[in-house]
Amino acid sequence: MNTYNSLSTRPIPLQSNRVWRTYSGGKSIENWQGISNTADSDFPEEWVASTVVAKNVGREHVVEGLSKIIFQGKEVQLRDVIESAPVAFLGQEHVDLFGSNPGILVKVLDAAERLTIQVHPDVDFAQRMEPGASGSTCTFIVQVISEPGASGSTCTFIVQVASDPGAPSPTCTFIVLVTSEPGAPSPTCTFIVLVA
Repeated sequence: MNTYNSLSTRPIPLQSNRVWRTYSGGKSIENWQGISNTADSDFPEEWVASTVVAKNVGREHVVEGLSKIIFQGKEVQLRDVIESAPVAFLGQEHVDLFGSNPGILVKVLDAAERLTIQVHPDVDFAQRMEPGASGSTCTFIVQVISEPGASGSTCTFIVQVASDPGAPSPTCTFIVLVTSEPGAPSPTCTFIVLVA
């Protein structure tokens, strides 16, 4: 019997999985996680149930991005748990189509500064450029908060959605939560979506 099989039928508590990035932030993630003395840092993202290794130029020697659990008193990578019994964790139909890769990456981001342009290729393009790469179908859940004393929060998203000729179009979903603290100016959001 597989060592991790019993985990496939119940929720698995995950360890915090903060990931280094080229922008600062993360204070709100720490507040959400109940951490005291919160501060923005170079770890502005929490990757949830991730089986994906983060790739950061200059940090290739650091293995990060992979979610971990505690099993029988030892820290274990979630990827290893799933790979040990992919059908039990993902189901036969999923494994037949995609193997032991869950095919999803959930990120919680808290940016304390403007983000750089992000490029997310579709699956076909990603695999041609880097065999084994997953590509991307995007879902963004964005919360914009304006606090008292702020001059207003403004967010602008410019998203280019593209796929190769004949390939299915990638799907991008945006869920935007816009809130203002009492006495704060209303935040505004602008979306520019380029479909090629």
